[in-house]
Order: sequence, then C-alpha cells, then structure tokens
Amino acid sequence: MPLSLQVLDVHQHVEAGLSFLDQIYFYSNCYLKEENFMKLKILIVEDSETLQDGWKESLLRVTPPIEVIQAFSIKEAERAFIDNPDLSAIVVDACVPGSCPNTMELVKKIRKSFLGHMIAVSSSDSSNDILVKAGCNHKTI
Repeated sequence: MPLSLQVLDVHQHVEAGLSFLDQIYFYSNCYLKEENFMKLKILIVEDSETLQDGWKESLLRVTPPIEVIQAFSIKEAERAFIDNPDLSAIVVDACVPGSCPNTMELVKKIRKSFLGHMIAVSSSDSSNDILVKAGCNHKTI
C-alpha cells in the first residue's frame, strides 16, 4: 500500500479531546501490522529538551507502552535510526538545532529505507511542508 500524506489537525483533535501525543500514538499504531502492534517504538528528532521530555513522559504512560528513542541532533538521529531498525514511526522537527529548516536531508536519507510513517512536527506550517516534500507523510497544522 503506497504511503499517503495525512494532515494531523491539532486544533480539531484537541477539540475532540485528543492531544498531539494522542495523535502520534494513533497514527503510529493504526498503520502497524497486527503482529507488531504491541511493539511500538518511536524515534523523536527534536532539539528542545523540554518538548522531548514532555512527549516521552506522555508516550510512556499509554497502553501498550511505547518505547521512545530520543535524538537531539541530526547526527544522533542518524545513529538512532541505524541502531533501531524496528522503529514504528519517526517524529521530526524541521529545525534541529536552531530556527532554520535543516532536517530535509535527514528525512530524504531515512525515507530511502524506512517505509513507516514520518511525522513533521514543526510549529511552522511552511517548514512542515518542506519536510513533507522531503519524505514525511504526516504533518501537524
């Protein structure tokens, strides 16, 4: 089945009682094959320690538990991807580190061998669009 772009409307889901982390969990496991359902592992590529910690804490509280792999730089993300071939999904900020989009090449590189879902999570819609063009198949708005 070909991957298709899914837009995660944060505002719509928040109104429906789903937080952004609920969305990550939902989109991670609704596309998993049944035999892998209990083995969720998500790589989060984000340079903000505050965001990373908050997401990790929330994701660790869900059932079934999600293993969270954290990368705070592009180099750490590349290493984490190689070391974890069983990832269920990858969440990517556009600017790691800094405030200018710089993770496009990372997304392109990972997309060459990763068929799972990649979620662009920048606070900027234009940065999310850049990541979608690079290979992410979900984005937040």
